[in-house]
Amino acid sequence: NNVYRDALLVGVGNCMTSFFAGFVIFGIIGFMAHELGVKVEEVADEGAGLAFIAYPEAVSRMPISPLWSILFFLMLVSLGFGTQFSTTETVVTILQDEFPDLRGKNRRWLLLGVCGFMYCAGLFMITEGGVYVLQLIDNHSATYSALILGCMEVGAMAWCYGVDNYLEDVKHMLGFYPYPKIFWKWAWKIISPSIVICILILTAANYEGNSYGNYKFPTWANAIGWMITFSSVMFIPIVAFIKIAD
Repeated sequence: NNVYRDALLVGVGNCMTSFFAGFVIFGIIGFMAHELGVKVEEVADEGAGLAFIAYPEAVSRMPISPLWSILFFLMLVSLGFGTQFSTTETVVTILQDEFPDLRGKNRRWLLLGVCGFMYCAGLFMITEGGVYVLQLIDNHSATYSALILGCMEVGAMAWCYGVDNYLEDVKHMLGFYPYPKIFWKWAWKIISPSIVICILILTAANYEGNSYGNYKFPTWANAIGWMITFSSVMFIPIVAFIKIAD
């Protein structure tokens, strides 16, 4: 499989989708600001408030509002399903790799168990105070951990394994080096880690605690959020230490 072509297509498609989504998002927020006679920053915050409060109100004010409402929530459902499929398959694949007996006919029971666990975990978010749980998990489950994991992954590949060895592996799979070779070499060694580290530092520097609307989360809730953040990251040094010790 030509992973070089696929990676370029996914990367460019992702950037173009984000670029287009920016026009859609700020177009709707600007429309709401004009309708309400307020500044753009006063319309809605990011996250759940934007998706489930500002957007539904915006589409309800548009011409043919039922059509836009149906399309908007179909988009949300498809986005949720797409994310859930990839997340579930990741967990299932990891468990099958660790416990081969779960493959074959036992996969259905593993899949049922994983989906059941995720369903039970999600029930906390549909309670009366569930939106605060949702906001806390939304802020901490991916932002910092994803940046830390990304930095460690590209660092391990470029500096521990060696970017030259990785390029040789790519050539072995594809029959040619990614073009231009010098760009990919220094992008993986310097540019990508530097960008990720800068984003991580700036994100952490702008952290002022969690909030939802006018409600500020207490210190213990923010501490739980950081525990959620490092619950996935902490296994990297632990497993690395175990592997090195063996």
